[in-house]
Amino acid sequence: MSQRYEKQKAGEIVVQNRFVKWLDNFWYHYKWHTIAVAFFLFTFVVCFVQCSTSQGAADIRVAYVGGYAPTAEERQGIIGVMESISPDALEAGKGSVVDLRTFGVYSDEQIKDLCWDEEAKQVHTPSAAPPCLFC
Repeated sequence: MSQRYEKQKAGEIVVQNRFVKWLDNFWYHYKWHTIAVAFFLFTFVVCFVQCSTSQGAADIRVAYVGGYAPTAEERQGIIGVMESISPDALEAGKGSVVDLRTFGVYSDEQIKDLCWDEEAKQVHTPSAAPPCLFC
């Protein structure tokens, strides 16, 4: 039988390149470390790019975090004050664009107070259309 019709034995593909051997050994020993670092690096880069790029024409961005949600009138008052005292408004004599965002952070006691139904003397149930998302 000629050599070209002989079957080759199955096995691993052997590469004689020194770098490929090093890379194969590195991947074998540090696979999960590499995947974790790549994931966190990718996440950091994406978050950094999204935070650093402008999302609008706001001159001032204000974030309010607390256990009290300001009403629409209070929000407009805060925006009005921030527009009037901004450096651009003081120099040019015009208002600035203010972006106000509010985030509610509540303690356990405040959550219980928000979810307590005084008439029924019990905590709101999902079928009773609670006024908050914590119930």
